Amino acid sequence: MERSRDAISQPRVSVVVPVRDDAELLRRCLSDLARQSVAPWEVIVVDNASSDGSAALARSYGARVVAEPVVGVPAAAARGYDSATGDVIARCDADSRLPRDWVARIARRFADDDRLEGLTGPGSFYDLPPRLAPLATAAYLAGTFAATGAALAGIPLWGSNMALRRSAWERVRHLVTRDDPGLHDDLDLSLALGPRARVTLDPRLRVGVAGRMFHSPGQAARRVRMAMRTLRRGWASGGSPGLRWVDRLRVPIGPGLPTPVPVPDAAAAEQVVLLDPAGHAIGTAPKRAVHHESTPLHLAFSCYVVDDRGRVLVTRRARDKATFPGVVTNSVCGHPAPGEDLTHAVVRRAADELGLAVDRVRVVLPSFAYRAQMAGIVEHELCPVHVAEQDGAAEALSPDPTEVDDAWWVPWPELRDGVLGGSITVSPWCADQVAELADLPDDPRQWPTGDLTTLPPAARHP
Repeated sequence: MERSRDAISQPRVSVVVPVRDDAELLRRCLSDLARQSVAPWEVIVVDNASSDGSAALARSYGARVVAEPVVGVPAAAARGYDSATGDVIARCDADSRLPRDWVARIARRFADDDRLEGLTGPGSFYDLPPRLAPLATAAYLAGTFAATGAALAGIPLWGSNMALRRSAWERVRHLVTRDDPGLHDDLDLSLALGPRARVTLDPRLRVGVAGRMFHSPGQAARRVRMAMRTLRRGWASGGSPGLRWVDRLRVPIGPGLPTPVPVPDAAAAEQVVLLDPAGHAIGTAPKRAVHHESTPLHLAFSCYVVDDRGRVLVTRRARDKATFPGVVTNSVCGHPAPGEDLTHAVVRRAADELGLAVDRVRVVLPSFAYRAQMAGIVEHELCPVHVAEQDGAAEALSPDPTEVDDAWWVPWPELRDGVLGGSITVSPWCADQVAELADLPDDPRQWPTGDLTTLPPAARHP
């Protein structure tokens, strides 16, 4: 498909179409995309284990085909979003019938509002009897946008007719569920974006869709069950509807998040900052009470301490730790106190846990996140990764034995290659961090500061 000159001044719109054995419906969708007044930057058809020639058909229309072998719309849609190169990712389904100005309207809305993160619109069912179609459309849209919107405290994206700024996808891609075909992927994505995301419903961005859910009572019931399951999962990790509305309206709850303080009250129980899926603070909880089999998402940090020779400090967790005892890991981890700056938290924790004075602290992986489980306890954190340089002799270590069993200095290339090659076993979060840091310079003192705008919102301080 050729790209229109009219699109040059507008955001580049990538169109993602997940498909599994829907070749005939896909043919009409691709024909609609070929006739757009503003051609999409690219059309990505995600072949989700089709056996009916969908991939060959897509290629015949000039679309880029991406394979996703894990069956299910969540996996297929996420694969398509990951593959997109445009500024805006538009999404429709194989059964979507698109008006000629669909891409143009999407591009224009995102061009007119540079803060817009998501856009969606209604649809009408084109294959139902004339008397039933208006009623079915009204009922479906009421459930999709009114009832579901109230449950997630925002405007839900509808997968048959939606668009997402690519930077918004990059912000939440680690939060969406990819391996559960029993979830509504668009609702799961809406929950991940969070109640403060700027999402707009454009009534004029309208498409036609097949009314397959109305073909039998069982189909409709199944869709409702999937919606409730998706909502319950989102509420468990990102807060109940009430908490989401409190966050959307920015109403203080509980003890709130006080003005940043230089030192947390050591006499009080250590508190962690609870987060919604988009990384906004929604309250606090005692550290001892928050880690369990359903640990809520919260704010943390990791750090690699570097000496004057460019070596990194590796530690072994104390053998009586509740999770991952005796496991080799990065230099220091911890949780910032409510309102505490991340840099200060790194300095504080390095002193408390290792007896080290560190400086020149900077973030290298601002948006790192992970979830790990051991012995029934889950670690579930947005955990920006830092590098810090040690101030003083490398031998001046005084580890806290309740936290650290042992510590030693290792050249970064040796640690990196050992972890990637499998000869060095480390904690799950350290392994993921090493993989993301692997392409940086061999001397960690030369690692560049990451993009601070991708820090979780709760970690950003003036």
